[in-house]
Formats: sequence, structure tokens, C-alpha cells
Amino acid sequence: MEAVPSRMVHNFFGHILSLSLLLLASLVFISPVYALSKLKLEKVYYKQDPIQFKTRRLYAIVKEVGGEDFKGYIRVVVKDSSGKVVYTTERLQLILIANREAGVFWDVPHRFAGDLKYELIVSKGDDAVFTAESHIRVLKDTDRDGVPNVTDPDDDNDGLLDVEELSLGTDPLDPDTDDDGVVDGKDAFAKDPTEWKDSDKDGIGDNADLDDDNDGIPDTEEKRLHTDPYKADTDGDGLSDSEELKLGTNPINPDTDGDGLPDGADKQPLVKDKEVGSKSSQAPDQPNSEERASGQGGREHGQGAKEGVGSGQGSNVQNGSQSKSRASENSEKAWQSKSASDGYGGSSSKSAETRGKIQIPTKESFKDSDGDGLYDFVEQRLGTDPNDPDSDHDGVVDGQDKAPTDSTISERVSKLKDSDKDGLYDHIERMLGTDLSDKDTDGDGLSDAQELALGTDPKSKDSDMDGLNDKQEIEAGLDPTNPNDADYDSDNDGLTNRQEVAIGTDVNNPYTHSVLGRKISDVTYSRLRLGLRIGAIISLVAGVVLLVGWRRRGILSASKITQSS
Repeated sequence: MEAVPSRMVHNFFGHILSLSLLLLASLVFISPVYALSKLKLEKVYYKQDPIQFKTRRLYAIVKEVGGEDFKGYIRVVVKDSSGKVVYTTERLQLILIANREAGVFWDVPHRFAGDLKYELIVSKGDDAVFTAESHIRVLKDTDRDGVPNVTDPDDDNDGLLDVEELSLGTDPLDPDTDDDGVVDGKDAFAKDPTEWKDSDKDGIGDNADLDDDNDGIPDTEEKRLHTDPYKADTDGDGLSDSEELKLGTNPINPDTDGDGLPDGADKQPLVKDKEVGSKSSQAPDQPNSEERASGQGGREHGQGAKEGVGSGQGSNVQNGSQSKSRASENSEKAWQSKSASDGYGGSSSKSAETRGKIQIPTKESFKDSDGDGLYDFVEQRLGTDPNDPDSDHDGVVDGQDKAPTDSTISERVSKLKDSDKDGLYDHIERMLGTDLSDKDTDGDGLSDAQELALGTDPKSKDSDMDGLNDKQEIEAGLDPTNPNDADYDSDNDGLTNRQEVAIGTDVNNPYTHSVLGRKISDVTYSRLRLGLRIGAIISLVAGVVLLVGWRRRGILSASKITQSS
């Protein structure tokens, strides 16, 4: 009879123990109140001035002044002048001994320049117990060369000093003022989007000029004759092309009569001198196209493009024809260059607005307009002309030229190699600074060639430094060259694009998912995910507490029964 009251007592105390454990577990998640006056911000600083597009280490020193040990977390929120959050550091653990100070640091990338507000937040759990502000100025660096504008003589790195640009009327903060695809320092008409080159220096751009080399022969006629429309003396024999036509000599052969004397030095260039001829018969053969780089420019271009450009990037240069029909092609050329600039090498702010949703380019979409062995977008990066197979007119086509922008160097690459099979020759990758043995230098899932075509940096996973890698942005429908679009809300659903990428919803659709056959908003979906996580954690904790409590009660009961018996 005594066993029944005893069992009731055991049950009662067992319930009391379980409830006590549950109460204790809940108290663990309640942060104790901590007075704001017990912490003091000593300093927030950089060892070096922060520069735009550079990562600098930010330091913070906090002191406990209330006489109590403190353990919590600390982070920094960076805001621009309008109060918009532009960066948030990771949350670090902060442990302070009573009346002592401690320091922490973060590596902060700076996508924005100007006066920024740094809000330091100390918390216990999720509750902030201390906040303080500090203002730091980030120096602007337009061309991302690591030299801030205040000390950089060429802010946009276009080859013209800022003082020169101011005198010319071009924009010192825009490398291509007229958006024609040619940087201001190489653009003979930096404020005219329809002109960028003046081969004969006569003040008339090549597009409008009917005689680009000013030799008296129209460009259309030079195309028919296979002479070089950009060189007054195609074969370099001392006679201009027009003089040779008048004399009856061959403008693409420096020694028309083959007597060993160039036409310009030969008193009778159409009559083979016997005495000179006998001497010349013992002389070595005439120099080939590589040895006389200054002569027969147009013909050499065609030979080089046919013989040396391989790897599936075939040549469409025929016998060195480099001229263009100005009346019919002016507008097309301007459009191509503008298109190339926006699609391949233009500034992010302009390209993002004009291109729409960006697609990952395929090899089939790559173009080599002049057939010189270099894709158009590679030429944009190198500064060569995608419509001219020999941009520096040194007799070697760009794809085989060791220095395609330097007319004083006409050395040809002995053997064209593409070690990583990414469509870019090894010597070109050396110029670009990419890895010759890895087709994806930065490992972001986009090949080096694709990144060059997109205008992103093949040496950086996150070209615009917005926290999302380049391929992530393209797959989400964002622009990997725009540092701001990650913080936009493209579909106006209350979630930033960055948040939507993190939870896997569509940045352009406010209703990505369905539950039980009904569409739910992305915000609801994000809350549902958070709720499920919190519910799972609470259920797990409650289950553990109940299990421990009931097991403990069972042990007590068993012990009591044993003693009673």
C-alpha cells in the first residue's frame, strides 16, 4: 500500500525536475542586460589610407570600463553618406577582461569611395549592447591601379595625363571619352565617336578620308591593286605608290626589273642593267617578307594570316587587303567598335544598362573580324585594332607579333602554342597576365576567354568586389562588372539580389517557389526557411532536455524501489 503514494511522489518530483531543466535551457538563450556605459570605443583605424577597389585591414580597439568581464561579439557596418549599408564585416568573438582593452581586425574591400561611416556594434547573442560610430574617408581610384586619384597623374589610365585631358576637353575620369572602343591616349579624335585614326596625319579621320596614306591613290583603288592604303610606299623602295604607277613600276615589288637595285635608286627601274644584273646574279635572293618588315605591308599581312594563324581561328585576310570601302562601311565600323567596347571592354556602369541580361559566351560566339588569330575582345584588351590584321603595320600579323602595338618590333613568334587549350595563345596570355596552364585562372567557373569577352577580370573571382563571384552573378541574371546591382531589389519583393542569391530564389521573380500548389512570395519563402531552422533547433534542444529529465527520473525511481525492497 505504501508503494502507491511513493510512486506519486516520484512522479511529482520527476515533473518538477523536467520543468526546471526546460526553464534552465530557455534562460541560456536570454542575454543578460549589459549597461552601455561599461564599454568604450578607443579607436577605429587603418594602418594605410583605404583606397577604392583595394582591401585594407581595419582595426578596432574596445575597452571594458565597468569592472566586469565581458564576452560577446563584435562587427562593423559600413555606410555611405546617404546611410545605405555598403559592407558588413563578419561577426567576431570579443572577450574583455575587466578594465582592459582588446583589439580586433577585419579585411575590408572598398567598392565605394568618399566619406564613409563605420558603425561598430558589440552584442551578446543577437542583442546589441553597445554601438559607436567613426568616420573614415576612402580615396577614389578610377582606374583601379592602386594609386588614388589625388596622387595619380593619369586617373583613367588611358595614356593621357589629366592636365592634357583638361586642355583637350576629354574626360580625365573616362578612358574612352567618346565611347568608340579606342582609349583617349590612342584616339586621334578622342571626342568624335566616328573617328579614331588618322594614318596620314592630315587632320581627316580614316573613316572619312578617301586616301588614308595621302599618296594620291584612293583607298578603293589600293584595294584593287593590293597595295597598302595606310602606307604611301607599300614596298619601301623609295618611290610612292602613285609615282610607281606613273613610271609603270610595280608598287608591291621594290625591284621591278630584278637587277638588284631598288626602284627608287634605279635610274632605269624598268630596264635590267647588265652590269648590275651580273653582280646581282651572285647576290643572295631578295629578302623575304619577314626580313623586310617595312615593305609589302599589305601582302605580308595576308600571307601571315594564311600561314601562321591556326587553332581553328582561320584567316579571312586575302593577299593583305586591309582597306575599307568608306562610303558603305563607316557606320558599320563605328557600330562594331561601339558594340565591342560595350560587350567586351567597356566600363561597367555603361555596359550594364545596354546589354540587358548577360549570357555566358560560347566559343561559337567569339569573333576574329580581321583573321589575325586574335579574338576581337582580346584585341580590345591589348589595344590593337580588331579590324586590322597588322595594327602596328610592321609586317607581322597581330596574332604572331611579339609586340603587336609596337611598330619598331617586328619579331614573329616562332611557334604558336595554346598550352591550356582555352583559345588564347601562350604569348598573349603572358601579355594579359593569365595562367598559361589553366584555362580558368581565377577558378570562378568561367574560362579566361569567356571573362575577357564579358569584360570581367580573369584574375579575380569577384571582378566588381560585391561579394558574389562572377559566374554566380551571371547565373542569377546580374552584371559581374557592376558593384552595385547585388544590393538592388530587381523584382521589388523586399529582398536584395544578394539575399536572393543566398537563399536560391530568382532575383527577377518575386514568386519563385510553390508550397502545396500555391505560389508564395520570396519573402515568405525566406521566413519559412528561417522558421523551419529555428523550429528544428528548438525541437532538438527540447528533445534533449526531456530525454535527460526522464532518464534522470527513471534512475531516481529505480533507486528508490531498490531501497524499498
